[in-house]
Amino acid sequence: MRRPLMVLPLWSLLLMSTTPATAQGPSHDAPVVVPTGAEEVWALDTQRRAALLAGDLTTLESFCADELTYSHTNGMVDTKTSYLKSLRSGVRYVKMDLSYVNIAQFDTTVVMTGVVSPLM
Repeated sequence: MRRPLMVLPLWSLLLMSTTPATAQGPSHDAPVVVPTGAEEVWALDTQRRAALLAGDLTTLESFCADELTYSHTNGMVDTKTSYLKSLRSGVRYVKMDLSYVNIAQFDTTVVMTGVVSPLM
């Protein structure tokens, strides 16, 4: 039986806007080094970020486990239900520039950490 991979993105920043969103990759100054075996997780997280920025909540919901706990930079914590509810109410991520991304694999778990910098 195949065990699901868990991605723990430890960055987030919600910005309110009606500006069209564009998906951003890692900062050019700090390339992401993806360890062997974690390529699928990086690709999936790239798709997750693109769905979030595009407001594609159907796709985003498919990436979120029912047990999701989403911790924001302001200390607020959402469940999957409350997080998606806030996005459906009009909260939008405008841009995500990633830097200092670190991806580590521990057996069947991949942990990603990094910094998101908004363009304001």
